[in-house]
Amino acid sequence: MAEIDLDVTIQAPKELGKLVRAQNEADDAWAIREKNHDRAMIQYDIDMTRWNTSNRKCLMIIKGSISDNIKEEIPESTTAAEYLERVKS
Repeated sequence: MAEIDLDVTIQAPKELGKLVRAQNEADDAWAIREKNHDRAMIQYDIDMTRWNTSNRKCLMIIKGSISDNIKEEIPESTTAAEYLERVKS
C-alpha cells in the first residue's frame, strides 16, 4: 500500500519530448544532452510506473468501498482523481 495516494496527490508525469539536435551544436554538447535526456527518460519511466501502480490501486480501493447500486451510476474514468471528482459531483 506504499505510495497508494500518489495518484490523487500529484499529476501523472509529463512525457518528455523527442530530443532534437540543433544545427550548430557541437558533438560534445550533443553527447551531454543525449546522456541527460536518457537519464531523464529513465526517471520518467520509473515515475510513470509508480504513478500507474498507485492509480490502479486507488481505483480498486475506491470502487471496492462503494456499494454496487451507487457504483453503477458513476461514469467510468481512467484515473482515481477523476473518479473521485465524479463521485463528488
